[in-house]
Amino acid sequence: MKWRSIPRSKNDPHLAMALEEVLLKKVSKTKTPTIRFWEWKDKAVTIGRSQKTSNEVDLEFCKEENIKVIRRPSGGGAMYHAPGDEIVYSIIAPKNYFPDDITLIYRKICSRLADILSGINIDAEFVEPNSIFVSDRKISGNAQKVTKDAVLQHGTLLYSPDEDTMFSTLKEPNTKNRYIASDMDSVVGISELTDISFHQFYRKIKNGLLDGKEHVTKKIQEDELEKAEELVDKKYGKEGWNLSP
Repeated sequence: MKWRSIPRSKNDPHLAMALEEVLLKKVSKTKTPTIRFWEWKDKAVTIGRSQKTSNEVDLEFCKEENIKVIRRPSGGGAMYHAPGDEIVYSIIAPKNYFPDDITLIYRKICSRLADILSGINIDAEFVEPNSIFVSDRKISGNAQKVTKDAVLQHGTLLYSPDEDTMFSTLKEPNTKNRYIASDMDSVVGISELTDISFHQFYRKIKNGLLDGKEHVTKKIQEDELEKAEELVDKKYGKEGWNLSP
């Protein structure tokens, strides 16, 4: 079956998360594997599905700086995002496209991303459980949502991260009673390692992930957008979802 490629767009953070849920349900139903790319329209911190927001995020700082705090449908740790800082990819496919073990899924996708980075002379490697590092600095964090029918893996590929703001939004990792602790690793962006432009970087990632796959380009459809907007109203835009427990 041909893959669906959803080209890069700028998304409101709440809508971006809602679209992930909508597309996961659609892939579960249609069995059409999908690769999506996007950028953040606004500054945001996303937290994993099972994290306790107040343990992971400096909520006062985020409020002062107008940084949105949003819970992802996927697991993993808290991550800071901002316009121009990163490319976000999302791979959603039926379960039979992947190994049964989630660590092996991470390895399969993240190793492919590391190979793409090697094509622009960046020596990157997958580091368990769900990251890509260049030397001892993180360049990509990733998370998953697995259902009975499909797998969603999405992640960031840092281009020009604002490290000061990033680590101001996240609490130190010694907070007690954490469900899933967030990493506080030093990070690095593509722009620090090579002179490739943001657009060229996106093209490299896109072409690399689609290489060898028959695919058709198909933007977000009106019905998908409507369903996502409904989810923002009912779920992803609500404090009850984003800040509890």
